[in-house]
Amino acid sequence: MKAIERIYQYIDYKGIKPLPFEKKIGLSNGYLGKQIKRNADLGEGIILRIIENCPDINPLWLLTGEGEMLKGPEQAARTEKPPPPAQDPRDTYIIELQKKQIAFLEQEINAYKSRLKECEQRELRAAELAMERKRKLEQSGEKTK
Repeated sequence: MKAIERIYQYIDYKGIKPLPFEKKIGLSNGYLGKQIKRNADLGEGIILRIIENCPDINPLWLLTGEGEMLKGPEQAARTEKPPPPAQDPRDTYIIELQKKQIAFLEQEINAYKSRLKECEQRELRAAELAMERKRKLEQSGEKTK
């Protein structure tokens, strides 16, 4: 049995559907179904996402089928992430300032992208007009400079 089949076994045991599971671990809609249909393997990155987002799943079972599907309580406790350290209020302030600066820069980037698109459209239109003018001159028998 492959890891993809064990994932379906885990999903079934948990009583959830594949789509919410895919969303939970950041996969595209239908990814698991496509992998099953193709009889494909799961990549290392996908397996890591599953292990990170499903702390109760036994990684050994997921990879090899050996052992129990779920970790024992003592194993699950060891792999849970510790709470983040308390932040200094000054750090929080700096982070907020950086977020505002990032938002401002993203707006600037979008404005530049918009201007660039307008310039590209004008340049394209100018080229079209030049080609049309050249075609008319050639049709009338005149030579272009």
